[in-house]
Amino acid sequence: MAYEAVWAKDPAINKFEFVKLQTDGLDVIRKIIEKYAHEGYASIPEDDLVLFKWAGVYEQKPKGDGYFMMRVRINSGIMTTAQVRRWRKSLANMGVTLSTLQRAKRSSSTG
Repeated sequence: MAYEAVWAKDPAINKFEFVKLQTDGLDVIRKIIEKYAHEGYASIPEDDLVLFKWAGVYEQKPKGDGYFMMRVRINSGIMTTAQVRRWRKSLANMGVTLSTLQRAKRSSSTG
């Protein structure tokens, strides 16, 4: 049985939910790498900026300056100093600077 997005038939669906229905989430990663990385911030339509969230890429505030934040999941939450250095070097080779590294706050419930 194929998945049917029943909610998509709602006439009150907003513009961005409609865009998500028309696009494969993995396609946005390919577009970021193959198109927008070469053509620059000005070439990114607003509809695609919303889809960047699927790749963990968020526009930094103030929006419109062309800066992004990328969320990266690190299993176990532990990286060695050598791993961080290697990661920073890989990012630098792509022209990306790592300005801050934050640990996500996790909530846990015991019960």
